[in-house]
Amino acid sequence: MRKFHVAVAVLSIAVRITWHWLAIDSIRKAILVGLCWLVATALFETFLLNRWISDLSWEEIRKTYNITSGQLWPFVLLWVGILPPGNFAWDIVATQQHVKSVDGKSHMTDNKTHSSI
Repeated sequence: MRKFHVAVAVLSIAVRITWHWLAIDSIRKAILVGLCWLVATALFETFLLNRWISDLSWEEIRKTYNITSGQLWPFVLLWVGILPPGNFAWDIVATQQHVKSVDGKSHMTDNKTHSSI
C-alpha cells in the first residue's frame, strides 16, 4: 500500500511542476493528454517492464490488473489519466474567484488586479 501512495504522490508532484510547461489551455486538451499518458504508461509498464525486462508471463501480468486480489496498479493508471483534467480544473478554481459587485451581480475577477473581466 505504501508504494501506491508514493507513486500517486510522485506523479502528482511531477504534474504540478511541469504543468505550465505543458501549456494546456482547454479541458479537451487536458483530457487528451490524460488519455495519452494512461495508454503510454500502460503500454510501457506491460510490454517493456513486465514482459521484456522482468520476463513475466501474460498470466502474471494479468494478475497485476486484478483489483479483487488487492492489486492497486489499475488505480495508478486511472490517476495518471485523471491528473491532467484534474489539474486543469484545479487551476481554474485557484485563479478565479467570484466577487459581488455593487449591483449584486457576480463577476469573474483576476487575482492579480481584482478587476472585473
